[in-house]
This record gives sequence, C-alpha cells and structure tokens, in this order.
Amino acid sequence: MSAKVNQIIEIMKTLTLMEASELIDQIEFNFGVDAGAMPVKWFQGMDNGAIALETCDVVLDAVPSNRRVAIAKAVWMVTGVDLKQAKALVKRPPAILKTAVDGREAAKIRAYLESYGASVSFR
Repeated sequence: MSAKVNQIIEIMKTLTLMEASELIDQIEFNFGVDAGAMPVKWFQGMDNGAIALETCDVVLDAVPSNRRVAIAKAVWMVTGVDLKQAKALVKRPPAILKTAVDGREAAKIRAYLESYGASVSFR
C-alpha cells in the first residue's frame, strides 16, 4: 500500500461517527456510488483461505488502550449492536462478539478487527 493510502487510512481511523457519516455522504455525492453495502462487499472480497472450524465463537481478547475508539467502531460494524454496547465490549475483554459463526466468516471478522489492532480468537 502506498504511503498516501496509509496516511488516509490512519486519518479515517480517528474520525468520529458524525465525521465518518459526513465523509460517506460526500463520497456518495462526489463519486456517484452507494456506500450502503460496503462492509458486506468488503467481507466478501477478503480471501482468508479456508478455516477448519465448522462453527465457532469470535472472542475479542485484548484491545490496546490507544485504539479503543477505532476498535469499538469496528465491533459495532461487525456485530450490529449499538455503539454503546460495542464500547462496553471493547472496555472489558475477553468478550464474545459473535456466536456460532461459520469458519470463513469468523476468519474475515478476525482479520478485520486485527487490522485495527485488536487481538481476536475463536472458541
């Protein structure tokens, strides 16, 4: 990834929810795209290889204190819980984020959360 892209990603990780919402609106307006399905497309596009587990629980094991806000947003996106619940999960690991998830989806969730600095395992 180029330095410019890395810089943009780092800036995006620090956005508040209101700023992120405004950014999405501006991207949709300026580029004529619909961002509504972006997380689903992002997960479908990932290639994490096959995982041997049929189903498992996704567990958030550790969160660096300087990454809590970004990881809470990621947990919110992955789990679908409200933001307050996502923050509570991030504050007190270990926390089960999703139960009975198929292995491939679990690997995608793990990769997504680890990209923000979280430590994730399966049970």
